[in-house]
Amino acid sequence: MVAAEGGSEAERAMHWLRQAVAAGYRNLALMRKDDDLDPLRSRPDFQMLMMDLDMPRDPFARGE
Repeated sequence: MVAAEGGSEAERAMHWLRQAVAAGYRNLALMRKDDDLDPLRSRPDFQMLMMDLDMPRDPFARGE
């Protein structure tokens, strides 16, 4: 595989992963251990997505 092809595949993978998250996918535990996501782990956009998912949806909500 040519490096440019790998880059475009990673871009497509990130696009679909962001789409899944936008649609409500939130299985962070699986995303942390899923071997299929290994090629994306070093990408800053993947790391930011994981950090965003790790944050509470409403960090200022009061737990009552």
